[in-house]
Amino acid sequence: MQIIHYSRCRMVPTPSSLAAQLGYLQAEASRHHEPGIKIEFGDYDHRDDRYWMRNAASSRSLYARSRGSDAHAVAFSPCESGDRILVQADTDIHTAADLRGRRIALPRITGRHFDMDRQVFAKVYLTALHKAGLSLDDVRIIDTPFERPRLRDAPPEPRNFFEVAGEMFLDQLRRGEVDAAVTIVRPVDMTGLREIYSSRSDDALIARGELRALLVSGPLLREHRQVVVRLVACLLRAQDWAAAHPVDIPRLIGQDIGLSAQSLQRREIDLLGLTRVSCSQADRHAMQERLTFLRSCGVLEGNVALDEWIEPTVMVEAREILATEQSKVSQP
Repeated sequence: MQIIHYSRCRMVPTPSSLAAQLGYLQAEASRHHEPGIKIEFGDYDHRDDRYWMRNAASSRSLYARSRGSDAHAVAFSPCESGDRILVQADTDIHTAADLRGRRIALPRITGRHFDMDRQVFAKVYLTALHKAGLSLDDVRIIDTPFERPRLRDAPPEPRNFFEVAGEMFLDQLRRGEVDAAVTIVRPVDMTGLREIYSSRSDDALIARGELRALLVSGPLLREHRQVVVRLVACLLRAQDWAAAHPVDIPRLIGQDIGLSAQSLQRREIDLLGLTRVSCSQADRHAMQERLTFLRSCGVLEGNVALDEWIEPTVMVEAREILATEQSKVSQP
């Protein structure tokens, strides 16, 4: 039997996180037998899969597309969060401009063509440095090796990687091994530390967050389009549920990615915002900005034609399915 593998990221919250916790994706999967649908959780590149969908950060998707990946983005969701650069309180570093020639901490996970975790931390430095007219060439990068095997179809780890890595970087900062460190989850104890940059106070949207993308393999979209449409409709149902139950979102998403509600709050994520799903012209503009940014940083070398990569009509059809279902429910 052919299987559609539908995966979601273990590290970052997505609309699929909520739709899975609510059981919407699983209920839709149970309706299909050929091809079957397997809802998964973990780190996947789907290299060996013909039929697949994945909901995760968009940078690796753009990287893969630039190298010839036959996959399409059919939905996007915003994820704004509060990432920060910290230094020791008694240092003479007060702004990003003062980081010239200084040591900054970055994770390094070996054996990966595209180190997504490194990109998450590097993005914070890059956006801050760019505003000061600097780049990563103007600082000294101190790599911290991490061993993080790909876990697939497994429960969340006891602690989220970003939380663990941030604490390790702060230990390095306090010991004087680096001059600046990025934390994705705001520290509980700021004693002896000073914040010199926060993405939350940056007026550039690209600094505050990144669109999460729902990717679909080309064969799946071409051969089983209606299945894709119905799965996207599940995300729209989760969006509607979130609008009516905002206080319940942190618990459900936290369960999915291994972060407590308190840690999610310290990450300063707009949890209601990230449940909103769309595939609009505004999303395309945001992805163009992201693409330009990644290319300027040397992350991407190949070309990405966004008009060919993004398939907006799937979202249109998913909304029509949801509207039809809702009209049937409202009928007496």
